[in-house]
Amino acid sequence: RGWPENVNFRALRGLVRMRWAQAATKLGRDAARMLAGAHEDFAECCRAAPRDPTMLVNRGLAWQAQAAEDAAKGKDSRASLRAAAADLTAALEIDGGSTMVRGSRGEVYGDLAQEEARLRQDAENSFRRAIEDLDAVLAAEPASLRDLGRRGEIHRRWGSYRDLRGEDPRDLYRKALEDLTRGHALRPTDPGLLCRRGSAYRDLAVAENARGGAAAGLFRKAIADFDVSLARDAGEIASINNRGLAWLGLGHAQAAAGQD
Repeated sequence: RGWPENVNFRALRGLVRMRWAQAATKLGRDAARMLAGAHEDFAECCRAAPRDPTMLVNRGLAWQAQAAEDAAKGKDSRASLRAAAADLTAALEIDGGSTMVRGSRGEVYGDLAQEEARLRQDAENSFRRAIEDLDAVLAAEPASLRDLGRRGEIHRRWGSYRDLRGEDPRDLYRKALEDLTRGHALRPTDPGLLCRRGSAYRDLAVAENARGGAAAGLFRKAIADFDVSLARDAGEIASINNRGLAWLGLGHAQAAAGQD
């Protein structure tokens, strides 16, 4: 593309550093040094090629990786997520047709909403922006498994946020289930997707039980999803924890209905 040779090298090195940092964060190791190097590389690339959307996307994804590292250390990740959203927005202003970039921005807004909710801030606008981006992506690519999973999980988190505020979350949980069931039809054996859908069934069951609705069947569906998830990946910790909570919830629901 006519970049100086060192920019090509720095872009590649930045990507390697970012991936290394992401792996370190997942393993619970300190990723600060690698992330600092990635930020330095991508900042130089953006200075050399300020109108290249790829460079902006790379820097935005590095900010998203920084946010994950912040969260792992118990730090406020909002500044990193806002920087990520700003870079992805700048890339979309240059190449507005990229569904990959818009889906990534939707995920970032979803993470920002989750962090705002954790810090007891108003998260409604960030949740709405996340869903708007993913609605646009799925309108163009309705069979995108990744974005169905993203939108389903964000609907579920939005429902949890509404529930904590004393609002009825059930419509959002049902929307989450619609997306995750569509994703399940595309890849029936994905343990992570089954874990997410099981969590949505459990959350809806809890909400129904709290409002006098029929919850036992929903808890059973949650347990069935967690069972299949664990059959595929016995180390899926979220499925183990959530299955236990679903069994507990089923017991409460049966007691409320006068069943053994």
